[in-house]
Amino acid sequence: MIKKISITLTALVLMASCHKNDSPVGVDILPNTDQLGAAYAEILPTVSYSKFDDSTRTSNLTSSNLLGSVNDPVFGRTDASIYSTFESQYSIPCNTGALGVNPVLDSAVLCLIYNTSVAFIGDTTQPLTIDVFPITQRIYRDSIYYSDRNIPYNKNASMIEGGSKVFYPHLKTHYKINKDDAAPSAFPQLRLRLRKEFGEMLFNSSYLCSYTNLQNAFNGLFISTNNSVLAQPSYGSIFYVDMNLTSIKLYYH
Repeated sequence: MIKKISITLTALVLMASCHKNDSPVGVDILPNTDQLGAAYAEILPTVSYSKFDDSTRTSNLTSSNLLGSVNDPVFGRTDASIYSTFESQYSIPCNTGALGVNPVLDSAVLCLIYNTSVAFIGDTTQPLTIDVFPITQRIYRDSIYYSDRNIPYNKNASMIEGGSKVFYPHLKTHYKINKDDAAPSAFPQLRLRLRKEFGEMLFNSSYLCSYTNLQNAFNGLFISTNNSVLAQPSYGSIFYVDMNLTSIKLYYH
């Protein structure tokens, strides 16, 4: 029931940061302490698997996990959820200056990348409701998990800012991530802004520089559409999420 989610099922998490160039006008008359920069850190899943009511082995999947809900007039309701843990792929120095001088977190965003190279079922023009909760028990990349395995999670601690989010799975639509981007995103995706206090917990150089420290502080996430309201005769959809590309991005300045 588990899927190793890095570059080749065992890939480590990607953690990168960058600075966006600002206009140089007036820079030469400002003191260095007044110049601002923007950057983000990225954390990718290292282990994940889908859950649905069966006893199928879902660990060691090649690239993608099922997510979504369908209400079929013959077979009834089917829900596919994802359990995933995360790690930082690129090492950064374990010191207070690794993220820059006086870094301040702006936001934490869970980016679920749709895998459009494989088929989906259902009607993607119908809305689904997605929830993200923290896992309260560790899952391991070298363990075997089956789809009927339940991992405990805290259902009273939504990780999404503002709670549950209604969305349409636009599997072929590319969006501009930022309003001033020259081009849309490389991959169709669902972006979920996570709670600020959760992001601030992750935004710690001692966690980002150490796999062990991050795993001890953060077990992972349960991603589910189980609370979607689906009408008859057949509404909803189940699709694939590419967990090799999915990540948590930490935006800061």
